Amino acid sequence: MKKYKGTILNIIIILLLIICGYLIYSLLLTSKGKKEKPQTTLTDTNYKVTDINIKPTAEVLNGCGEKRLASIFTNYLIEKGVDVKNSGNYFTDTVQKTIILLRSKNYERAKSVAYILGLDSTRIIQNYNKDLQLDVTVIIGKDFHSLKPYLTQIKN
Repeated sequence: MKKYKGTILNIIIILLLIICGYLIYSLLLTSKGKKEKPQTTLTDTNYKVTDINIKPTAEVLNGCGEKRLASIFTNYLIEKGVDVKNSGNYFTDTVQKTIILLRSKNYERAKSVAYILGLDSTRIIQNYNKDLQLDVTVIIGKDFHSLKPYLTQIKN
C-alpha cells in the first residue's frame, strides 16, 4: 500500500506541475498578444478627429455678443471632425474667456475639442448633464480673437 501511496503522490505532483506550466504559458501568451496603445500627443496644429469612436459631440454658444461667431466656430469644429448638434447664443454676452463645459464624463473628448480650438485643458469645467446628450458645450468669450477658428477665418 505504501508503494502505491508514493506513486499516486508523484503522479499528482507531476499533474500539478503540468497544470502550472500550462497556466504560466497561457498567461505569457495572452500578455504578449496585448499591445499597449501608443500615447498620442496633441502637437499637430491641423489636428482633426477621425476615429468615429472618439468623435466628440458639442454645442456652440456665443457668449460675447460678436455677430456670426457661433457659426464660425461651428463650421470650424465640423471641419475638424466634431459633431456639432446645436449652435446659438448664450444667455448673456459678457463672458470674458472662452470655456468648455464638460457635459459627459468623457474628459478626453473635451480635451480634444479644447485642443482644436487652441485652448488649454484649464478651460474645461465639469458641468455634467446627460440629458443634453452632448460631450461638451463651448461658450465663446471675448477672447475669441486669439482662438484658432477666428484666426483661420481672418486668414481666408
